[in-house]
Amino acid sequence: MTCLVDSSAWIEFLRGTDHPVVDELSRRLEVLGGVSISGVVEMEILAGARTQHEVEDLKRLLARAAMAPTDGGDFALAASLYRSCRADGVTIRRLSDCLIAATAIRLGLPVLHADRDFDALASSTALMVVSI
Repeated sequence: MTCLVDSSAWIEFLRGTDHPVVDELSRRLEVLGGVSISGVVEMEILAGARTQHEVEDLKRLLARAAMAPTDGGDFALAASLYRSCRADGVTIRRLSDCLIAATAIRLGLPVLHADRDFDALASSTALMVVSI
């Protein structure tokens, strides 16, 4: 099954850390259709490039992922997810994570991540995360 890969997982992968998400992402990249990204994730990854050469390398890497389009309704759902977590006593640090989660929920995709906010979202909402 494909998953939506958050920028936190891509960052661990690009840094070559020993985080378990790196092995999982590597494995999924070998499978056609194994990974998806949203426009928000693409933006976050490309924003971290220091040179135009890095931008081009990152674009080639991200092109291996299917695009999970963000829908207009995802923004309202993201706000609702944020409020649900806050009602459970958890504040999500970045609204962009809620938007990524909303897209994943709508598409029925689990999120591969290395960011505790997605675990919080999964515990308070319908978000699924990849267990590693």
